[in-house]
Amino acid sequence: MWLEKIGAIEPFSGNLATCYNNINEEEALEWYKILTDKSVVFPKFQILNKNNLNGDGWLGASPDGVVEENVYGLPSEGVLEIKCPFFDGDINKAFPWKRIPLYCMPQAQGLMEILDRDWMDLYVWTPNGSSLFRLYRDVEYWDAIKTALDDFWWNHVQPAKELYNKSKFTDPLTQLRLLKSDIAFSLIDHCYCLEPMMAREVSLASDGLIAPIYISLSIIVHTLENPSINVPLMARPLPVCHLVLESEVYFQEDAGIHVMNMYMGVPQQLLYGIFDTGSAVTWFQCEKCASEVKYPCFNKTKSFSYSTIRCDDKQKCNTKYGYIKGCDELQSSCEFNLTYGDGSNAYGEMATEYTTFDWSRGASNNEYAITKQLYPDEPKFSYCISSDYDTINLLIFGPKANLKGQAIKMLKNALYDFYYIDVLGIKLNGERLAVTPSVFQMSDSGTRGFIIDSGTTLTFLALDAFEALKKKVEELLGPPTKYMIFEVCYDSGTFGKWWPGKTRPIIGLEFENSLFEFEESLLWENIPNSNDLECLQIVRSDVLISFLGSQLLLDVNVGHDPNNNLLKWLTWFQCNNLAYKSKFPWFNQTQSVTYSTIRCSNKQLCDTGAYGAIRGCDDLGDICEFKVTYQDGTNAYGEMATEDVTFDWPKDHVLVQYMFGCSWDNSIKLMGIIGASNNKYSLPKQLYADDPKFSYCISSDLKATNAVMFGPDANLKGDVANMFLNGYYDYYYIDVYGIKVNGEHLAV
Repeated sequence: MWLEKIGAIEPFSGNLATCYNNINEEEALEWYKILTDKSVVFPKFQILNKNNLNGDGWLGASPDGVVEENVYGLPSEGVLEIKCPFFDGDINKAFPWKRIPLYCMPQAQGLMEILDRDWMDLYVWTPNGSSLFRLYRDVEYWDAIKTALDDFWWNHVQPAKELYNKSKFTDPLTQLRLLKSDIAFSLIDHCYCLEPMMAREVSLASDGLIAPIYISLSIIVHTLENPSINVPLMARPLPVCHLVLESEVYFQEDAGIHVMNMYMGVPQQLLYGIFDTGSAVTWFQCEKCASEVKYPCFNKTKSFSYSTIRCDDKQKCNTKYGYIKGCDELQSSCEFNLTYGDGSNAYGEMATEYTTFDWSRGASNNEYAITKQLYPDEPKFSYCISSDYDTINLLIFGPKANLKGQAIKMLKNALYDFYYIDVLGIKLNGERLAVTPSVFQMSDSGTRGFIIDSGTTLTFLALDAFEALKKKVEELLGPPTKYMIFEVCYDSGTFGKWWPGKTRPIIGLEFENSLFEFEESLLWENIPNSNDLECLQIVRSDVLISFLGSQLLLDVNVGHDPNNNLLKWLTWFQCNNLAYKSKFPWFNQTQSVTYSTIRCSNKQLCDTGAYGAIRGCDDLGDICEFKVTYQDGTNAYGEMATEDVTFDWPKDHVLVQYMFGCSWDNSIKLMGIIGASNNKYSLPKQLYADDPKFSYCISSDLKATNAVMFGPDANLKGDVANMFLNGYYDYYYIDVYGIKVNGEHLAV
């Protein structure tokens, strides 16, 4: 269709199926009139929004007819659509539809919207009988479809058509492939998932069973033998699912940075850049590309869609940002000039271009950032970079960004668009360093504070803070060795000798309600070609600003929510399911249609009264959270949810809406724990609420498969010991009198 609409091929003229439909449509129309006793009017071709106020003159439809009926004495008009299925020419298969195929839904809702009618009769005729479906207009469904159609027309057809008419393309599928529509409509942030509802089984004289039905509709099934049987079905709203706009992030070892790739221009050119939350503008080298550069430059002269932003375009050439300089010397193109913290810089002209996303670069908090251009109203994004440098990581934009975890306050500055975070102090081995709080506080000028910056590898501390940290480490480990930029280095053999029990000092940032301690293996790294030195990955900043770099955030999911001034992170997060490699699978709730998050407003399921593990509302006041801390100090937290669980015993036994915790983060390095204590959330209680018995026998043969028996099947034979319940905790307390060694009571 895309090739047809841009004028590259002739319009579709029909095939055997459409020819068969046209031949039999007149007979089908007569049958519809007989069965419904309705008259049919045949309107001309109509376009959406007749007055074309919204620029929708490109979208129209031609119905098979318009029908009218009286509802409570008032006229009601609907659309008629007739289908005569071809069944590949096999008349033995030609029987009336028992359900509406999914591919008919956009057409049906489009016809109702374009003709401004509230319902449709979809009549399906075959030589062996017919069926009639009544559908109703669904505005929310149409809004989703219209968004996809707008994207197809304005972002794929119109630009390609303009380029195709200007230039001679011999192979538009290849030469204009960047503008070819993707089936996922990559710029659409939501789509409809048409999930079947379980329809009732209805006994009819001929066509006995109504199969699963889609969207809000009641069905009228007609056959030649039973021309007037009504079978109403309950309406079910359509769930909305979100497409994930995501990019891939790679590690470039020789530079110590994370780069991402994308395609730009028409035809496409493959480019690479650094993912940088501290950079205001996405830019690429377009001229003077040095031969020694590892990655390709962008050749704007080879792109049909490249367009320079003119300096008189005040909307796009916005000089309120210091790096947008306005007019060049020739008073034509809009110039930019960026200078980074290490003194490096880039300058050139601002432009617009078509891009295909495998990645993105400039991601700070302004209108030129990729996050703002993708989702102006909801510029959220999240990323999780694995410490396994061979891993390809994901950067996720928009509604599906992962914003779960510990919330950290972000601060906005009137002059700079960096992501400032509200750091209160720095701790070493749990002890707060003697650093004046103002060292980390953001100043009005933006020249002091603490910035999180994915484009900076190391973490830089302002002078006073770095000196305090260095002094404390020296007290513990002795005088350090300096190596290049690293001022705190020790021979690998030093650790353990100077400080037994915990080999390396643990350092963390203190926030209002939390302490974020850096992973030991990331905090201290062996430096190549340094005679086996291990160096602290925190270095001195040459300015008053401190920078939290990407190295100390490996294996941490970082979520940015600029609209709410929040930064969220999860430690020990499974970046692409690879950060922690386990022999057991993890649960992907996004792949389950029965998964349902428990809301904190549901006091029956989100019961904070008796169970300390259920924390109630998250910081957004929506999701019911849990947090479990075990005796060894390990913990897990996340959201409470319900899910259908199937057991091998009894055969294919299903526990519907099983309440459990879906963990966002845990320090146990396990894939899950099956709770069996004495509360309503435990597995025994949910399986057999009135009879929560269970038994288990674990073999000393570690290779054996063992059984846990619940309810009536539990084996309760043998010696009996008293068990007590506590009003505060749901453990199983047992009545122990003492302990013996070789038959002798210990003096306890």
